[in-house]
Amino acid sequence: MSSRSELNIPDLAGKRILVTGASAGIGAAVALGFLGQGARVAIHYGTNRAGAERVAAGAPDRAVVVHGDLTRGHAKEFVADGIRVNAVAPGVIQTAFHDRYTPADLLSAQVGTIPMGRAGTSEECVGAYLFLASKELSGYLTGQVIEVNGGQLMV
Repeated sequence: MSSRSELNIPDLAGKRILVTGASAGIGAAVALGFLGQGARVAIHYGTNRAGAERVAAGAPDRAVVVHGDLTRGHAKEFVADGIRVNAVAPGVIQTAFHDRYTPADLLSAQVGTIPMGRAGTSEECVGAYLFLASKELSGYLTGQVIEVNGGQLMV
């Protein structure tokens, strides 16, 4: 499988993308993934403006930092305008959040429930977002949630 740096999804170049929570962790990795595909990215943040600005610094001509409250559940509302709304639900992803707030024994117990036997990385989430944003790859999907969790929630 090719690395993300070799991946080229042509219909993402120039596309306008909003990435929520893009100032750190998974959101930052996703924003950088879209920027790497040539997209124009609105980098949303809640409280970490400096983090969002660091993400945007790599492509100032195609990135803008935005702040504000955003809501979910817009798939039906926006579909008539050609806007598809989908989501990614990451499982246990090793980020600074877990480093700071999750006790080691609890994190170990959570990882123990994952069939792949480990926590994921922010970078491993990026492909799901790129897939959902590409009309070429997922043009008939809207209102969907892709779980990126190492099989943790398989039934």
